[in-house]
Amino acid sequence: MMTFEIIGQRLVLSSPVVVEGSIDYLTAEFLFHDADWRGADKWAHFTKTTKTKTVEWDINILDDKIDKEAHLNLDSGTWKVFVHGSTLDGTRITTDEVEIEVSRTGMRSYGVLEEMPLSDAEQISL
Repeated sequence: MMTFEIIGQRLVLSSPVVVEGSIDYLTAEFLFHDADWRGADKWAHFTKTTKTKTVEWDINILDDKIDKEAHLNLDSGTWKVFVHGSTLDGTRITTDEVEIEVSRTGMRSYGVLEEMPLSDAEQISL
């Protein structure tokens, strides 16, 4: 789980290693320390830009969380994240950006997991 702390407009990330190839696994928790965010409709924006394309995930933060049902699936590389909130009276508050480095996995495809060859012990026991 990624944990983001929001102190005023400062966004701070504390996270374990994030690795590409996980499907419907990533979650996030947002800790808002200021009343300025109270009652706001909050959104997290994840962006990764390469030479050929930009990938964006804009996810509504519900109950200060992003659950796995939001389908936040990040591929390897550097992602930038910021949060914004809007209130009914038209006020908008935003944060600065933080970077998340998503590591590569050893998987060669993200479909069904590849069959693993039998270990020496398993082959002998056959």
